[in-house]
Amino acid sequence: MSTSSALVTSSGAPPPPEEDAELPVDLSQLPAIPAAKSLLLINNFVASRFLAEQRWAIIDQGAVKRVSDNVTRVEILLAILEAKLNSIPDLSVSDAEVAAAANDEGNVNLNANQMDLGISDQDLPSMDTEANGTPLPAPHRPTA
Repeated sequence: MSTSSALVTSSGAPPPPEEDAELPVDLSQLPAIPAAKSLLLINNFVASRFLAEQRWAIIDQGAVKRVSDNVTRVEILLAILEAKLNSIPDLSVSDAEVAAAANDEGNVNLNANQMDLGISDQDLPSMDTEANGTPLPAPHRPTA
């Protein structure tokens, strides 16, 4: 079996450039394209491009709306979380502590002894047993 190569070589001379090539028809002898036909072709092109751009804009607008909805949902969840955190009486972090933590970027590896949130270990619930002896519910996973 012989294998064929995808490379095709020509033994003839290369074709002349377009400007030197002789056309089979003299274009100066052909009649001009009617203006109505030219206008029809241009109008058809513009209309098809407009429809394609309009479809693209609708798809893009839907994607932007989905992103906006997701951002709004995250903002709402963060507001709820912040309200829940603010409702904890022993958890009081001042603005000065927040600013000090933001300025202390070099010390990222903090252990439990270094982090002082105003909550002692005895105030935290035990992770060994469930609350009131009842099993925890399964986590809710929203469907998209």
